[in-house]
Amino acid sequence: MAILHILNKLSKSNDSLVKTIVQEDSILLIEDALFMLQSHIEFINQLAKKYKIYGIKQDAEARAVVNITADVKFIDYHEFVTLTEEHDKILSWY
Repeated sequence: MAILHILNKLSKSNDSLVKTIVQEDSILLIEDALFMLQSHIEFINQLAKKYKIYGIKQDAEARAVVNITADVKFIDYHEFVTLTEEHDKILSWY
């Protein structure tokens, strides 16, 4: 059962995420969580070795973090909807 984990900001819940996520799950960075591409790049790259990581392109552009790493696939809102349909559950992390 694949879960889409949606992160919207940096928080201490990142440790809980690592303990919760499994191989078939995916991670979506939205809003201020995209700042992780600047401040937690090693953490993101480590996660990207095991899991699919996505970012909302419009949110990344608004925060000037689009070209920081190739390990994150940037998607638009239409692809976001498709991503939610491809997963059995959605878990938001605040």
